[in-house]
Amino acid sequence: MSPTAHADVRRVDWRFLLPDPDLGRVAYPAPRQPELLAALREVSTVVERAPATELEGFDVVVLTGTRHEMAEAIEHAPAGAWIVAEAGGRAAVGLAARLRRRGFEDVAAHWMWPDVQRCREIVPMRSQALRHALDRRDPGAALRLRVRLARTLARTPLFALVVDHAVVVARVPS
Repeated sequence: MSPTAHADVRRVDWRFLLPDPDLGRVAYPAPRQPELLAALREVSTVVERAPATELEGFDVVVLTGTRHEMAEAIEHAPAGAWIVAEAGGRAAVGLAARLRRRGFEDVAAHWMWPDVQRCREIVPMRSQALRHALDRRDPGAALRLRVRLARTLARTPLFALVVDHAVVVARVPS
């Protein structure tokens, strides 16, 4: 595997949040990011740029669009499929709450640090693990105040406001 391909595959490290990191049949409705599409092709049996209204038969539906585009795809996701939605922290927490209310299973929002392209850590948004991830960072004097603020916010739902990159995973009810 070339170094470029390896970098592309890291783009979808969130796949390890699912029961099987081999994603099987993947639907990726619009809008599409070329680097994400390339990475999905490396780790999936099939990747189709399917319209949000034609998702039957897919194992995983990957979403990166607006709230409206995500809602349309979620509405048409097949029973038993996994939803993987990339969004900012506030949007991710809101999406996770909506999915729980709608009866989706295994719903979780995770912080992708430092971002989805160069992700080095995937941390549950509301957990002891989040506080631990922040506590072991010492960014140096220039950013120390920012980390202290993040540690304080991590004790509250407000942490989502400062997270730029997050991913929500959920299983469509059968």
